[in-house]
Amino acid sequence: SAAAGPAAGLLSRQESLAVVESSSGLRTSVPGASRFLSGSLTVYSANAAKALLPKDLLHQLGRPEQNYASPEAYRSSKETFTLFLARHARERFGATWAVAEAGAAEAESLPKRLRPGGAFSVVAVVGPGIERVRLVEGGASREANMWAFALAGLELLGECLATRNNVTGLSKL
Repeated sequence: SAAAGPAAGLLSRQESLAVVESSSGLRTSVPGASRFLSGSLTVYSANAAKALLPKDLLHQLGRPEQNYASPEAYRSSKETFTLFLARHARERFGATWAVAEAGAAEAESLPKRLRPGGAFSVVAVVGPGIERVRLVEGGASREANMWAFALAGLELLGECLATRNNVTGLSKL
């Protein structure tokens, strides 16, 4: 499974992981997951963010998830929002690492003026001394996008784990 490398890295170091996702259903069903997974949130919509996240933190963000000015502005705001989600999940769950994902698994779920940008996801990983964000382009298939976005989150986590310890094998998924 794609999660095997990062899972092995977390388990070998006795570190923990928190997950936040909105459009990928980040796949955490790997053997031993209960030994490293601290918790997870699904923040599927702006309404979910308002219900699940602290109001003072949302206020600090200035609600960037609602920047519908253009496809570029929306994607940029998702980068800020996704990094915020990862930071928040890491702190809230007391995890060593957090991976967050937010975006649109299909262009049709976006307002019409944002659809030319297409389906996309932003994945973010936050850990000890590391913060990384990656934009992932999607295609026409919602299901394929969800798998691709989940894989991108796992790949970025693997890269961050490898970078932290200068270990080369962990990022090979």
